[in-house]
Amino acid sequence: MMFRHQSFYLLCLLIPAFLWPAADGSAQRRITDRIDPVEELDRAKGTAFLDEFRRMGIQAGYKFEFRLRTMPLRGAERLYDGRMWGSRNQWGPVTLFEIEARDDPENRIRLLVQNGTKRAIWKAVPGDDEGYAVSRVRKEDWFLPIMGTDYTPFDLQMPFVFWEDFDYEGVYRVRGRPCHVFRMNPPESFRAEHSGLSSVQIYLDSEFKALFRAESLDEANEPNRVFSVIDFKKVQDEWIVKTIDLRDERTRDKTRFQVERAAMNVDLPSSAFDPRNLADELPELDPDRFSRVN
Repeated sequence: MMFRHQSFYLLCLLIPAFLWPAADGSAQRRITDRIDPVEELDRAKGTAFLDEFRRMGIQAGYKFEFRLRTMPLRGAERLYDGRMWGSRNQWGPVTLFEIEARDDPENRIRLLVQNGTKRAIWKAVPGDDEGYAVSRVRKEDWFLPIMGTDYTPFDLQMPFVFWEDFDYEGVYRVRGRPCHVFRMNPPESFRAEHSGLSSVQIYLDSEFKALFRAESLDEANEPNRVFSVIDFKKVQDEWIVKTIDLRDERTRDKTRFQVERAAMNVDLPSSAFDPRNLADELPELDPDRFSRVN
């Protein structure tokens, strides 16, 4: 069995895709069950492990239809419908999102997320002339919520996967699986712009090299945002993330991402991932290409 994680770069994939376990209670904020049977990694082996993890992913094009459900600690829940297209280019994984509020279809956004060696994010929002106004998302806006959800552009891109500076924390058990734990440290330029984020701790399955959990740590090294993969689904011979929870540990609010239909191994034009075309018609697929993700 091989878990693929590009779709969770996403929204996560996002990430291009990543896999996390649930963390619904305060007692689960930290993984403390350290285990010994799996050999720990030295610096060279840790670097090689991360490099292999970064190269993994769905190689062919795909399209997901998904739902976002905001679940605040207080207040009413809200639903959003979304679509996402994924592929790879010369720089790495690239993902196109379209999200709209179910109770207000005019409230919508498109986001183009380029990951890898040339990271960037673009957005398109409805303009005055019934078209879309396209702009590049500034780095200082990477942590602003998207359409009232707990997701931010930073969460969709997950640049920490490609940060070069890391500390290896050892092997811990996550939902019964041994995971290598890495603390990914941001570059100095990023730290200067976003002082509230000290690092991101990621838990990678020791066998499948899938991301099972990610914690954004504040200046006190406490998790303030936790990503959790709830379950997976095999669709058209590919393992994909089915359900992901993103939880704000400060407010206790949560947003759930759930794939409802998926089409794998599809041909997507490279022009669909060109930011100059973000306001144009998005690629459609034959309905027969989709499988329902139950």
